[in-house]
Amino acid sequence: MGTSEQDVLTVSGLSCRFGGTWALRGVDLNVRPGEVVALLGENGAGKSTLIKILAGVHRPTAGTIKIGSDVLPHGITAAEARAHGLAFVHQDLGLLGSLSVAENIAHVAGFSRRAGLISWRRQFRRASELLQRWEIDLHPATPVERLEAAQRSLVAVARAIAADARVIVFDEPTAALPRHDVELLFGAIDRLKAAGVAVLYVTHRLAEVPRLADRAVVLRDGQVAGAVVVGQSTEAELVELIVGSKLHQPVDTARGPSANVLSLRGVSGAGATDVTLDLGGGEILALVGLVGAGHRSVARVVAGVERKTAGEMRLTGKRYRPGSPLEAQRRGVVHVPGDRVGEGGFPVLDTATNLSLRDRAGSAFASARRERADARAVLDNWDVTPRAPDATFSSLSGGNQQKVILAKWMALRPAVLVAEEPTAGIDVGTRAAIYERLARAAQEGTAVLLMSSDLDEVAAIADRAIVFAHGKPKTELAGRELSPARIAQECYGE
Repeated sequence: MGTSEQDVLTVSGLSCRFGGTWALRGVDLNVRPGEVVALLGENGAGKSTLIKILAGVHRPTAGTIKIGSDVLPHGITAAEARAHGLAFVHQDLGLLGSLSVAENIAHVAGFSRRAGLISWRRQFRRASELLQRWEIDLHPATPVERLEAAQRSLVAVARAIAADARVIVFDEPTAALPRHDVELLFGAIDRLKAAGVAVLYVTHRLAEVPRLADRAVVLRDGQVAGAVVVGQSTEAELVELIVGSKLHQPVDTARGPSANVLSLRGVSGAGATDVTLDLGGGEILALVGLVGAGHRSVARVVAGVERKTAGEMRLTGKRYRPGSPLEAQRRGVVHVPGDRVGEGGFPVLDTATNLSLRDRAGSAFASARRERADARAVLDNWDVTPRAPDATFSSLSGGNQQKVILAKWMALRPAVLVAEEPTAGIDVGTRAAIYERLARAAQEGTAVLLMSSDLDEVAAIADRAIVFAHGKPKTELAGRELSPARIAQECYGE
């Protein structure tokens, strides 16, 4: 769709090169007041680079940015972005947890002063009026660290509004939100749209696009692969634009019964109570529930991250009580954590080292040449981009980071794979590839214990699902009962 004088944000011919690699090449994009434009694409397609250019983190190699009538031909600084009403709600939010809602808003919008000193009365009144006007049900004096995840997102929205934002960029805002909290954020975006604020919304969750967006722009390999009007295109068409071709059907996950590999009897610990379950070899068992339901606690006890306080666990018939993830690994239980950067990898180390550290525990010496050769083979096998063993882990996109973590642990052919949110914040193409890998591991005999808040994902790849509530198993679903609607019904119902 062409640009117009009404556009509040226009990007024209934007290109960005890092060394010999083009991250963006000739990108055109526009957003109008009161419009929501979804920015889609696989991990590594260029979305993050585009957002960082708009935020003043990177300078473009070529192209212009226009905000209102102001043309910025050489990129934009963070100060210029704020001055022109361009605000950001990032996935990590950037809030100060120990400070109140009002103080977090003031850190961006400025503090109310009287006689040169901060007037806390005015500050809290101003924040209260802002929250009421935008129907955000929060007390301005509440410390942010006491808020739920969705409420913290609303604080980030309020902070942007208070700074008189004309354009707000949402960068994967729901990736870390429980599904039942997502609608709170959507309601805030609806109010922004009604007030004439332009929204650029980055997401991997295609189901969010028809709910929120007017148009969708798809990036692929640093270029605009297509732009569509929402309502005039299907999800399948968007997927084809994102990946460049139609997705292959996932491998057949039908598996027969097998002997128990993992058994829990009356296990308690870390928020779970009296949990009994069995997991067979070659089976994918999903543990699901609302935040605090106890299912994640069970997974972390099995993985040796948390200690059990009661009950018994058995692995292939033998008593199993790991004191650490390393002990669990030695027994054949590996853990892919939900926080791939904080817990799963070493951000400042290169990809080869991230892959090889798994094997260094028993050796004081390592061959750098051998490690890089092995890493290059893994990167090729898992289709990791870039295929560069020397690239730092933090420089990879989220999907490629996840491929590295999964490759590291699945290469061991473990007896049990504990996978927490294996596709959170990952594009549709990489998600399909990970599903295929998990299914293949199960077919080869690995028992997979899956934790996922994506109910469509659970229904698509799990053989069974156990729904947790109040720290205990509530219901087990399998076969035709294993549908997103039924899982949601059990999660939210009493």
